Amino acid sequence: MSKHRPLLIADPKAFMAAVNESDPEKRVRRLHIFDDIMVCEFLRYGIFFDNLPSLIQLYRDFFLQAPVDRRKEIFGHVTIIVPELGGWTAGALTPFMALDPDMEIVSTATVDYASLGSLNDDDPMTRPKDAIDMVERGVTANPAAVLGGLMALGDPRVCRLLTPLRASLSKDEVHTVTKCFSGITTKTVVDFYLDWLDELVDRDDDVGQRIFGHVVAGLRPR
Repeated sequence: MSKHRPLLIADPKAFMAAVNESDPEKRVRRLHIFDDIMVCEFLRYGIFFDNLPSLIQLYRDFFLQAPVDRRKEIFGHVTIIVPELGGWTAGALTPFMALDPDMEIVSTATVDYASLGSLNDDDPMTRPKDAIDMVERGVTANPAAVLGGLMALGDPRVCRLLTPLRASLSKDEVHTVTKCFSGITTKTVVDFYLDWLDELVDRDDDVGQRIFGHVVAGLRPR
């Protein structure tokens, strides 16, 4: 077996045994490479909701040293495994939402979290509300990308939740929101942007005028 092949691919059963190992030193000894270690720790947070301070430090001091493409690759492993385990483990995606500065990683993680996560009390807005709460508590490295990811869902109920937040966005944050694109522009998103433009026209100030152009850009075909 190649030492460069992740255990999570080479032997998924052995990998999940490592995920369920509570002793950190024993876990590391069972794993092969960087991919295994990071995916294991993300999944452990999604499953057990423990050791958050250590995971935050690991992400900031270790994981963010990897190039964006490598981080995307590891994120991809997590998004494949989470649905297999069940939507209740979607918390494994929240470190990407909260701690990564990359717009694509954050917005995609937000879409996946909102789409894959299980519901509380059958509330379909459970996960979007969680994401918005993260933004409002100031725990996200790229809050605009979280909001952009929610916008990309194209769900009118989500857009209603986002409406009160848009007045607080800076010009650069608006630019980020409008760059988050799922590949399809829905009528809901178009209506959201048109309503936003009406608000900006009514503001009639310098900041509103600067933001106006970025909101218009959100309506352009990609």
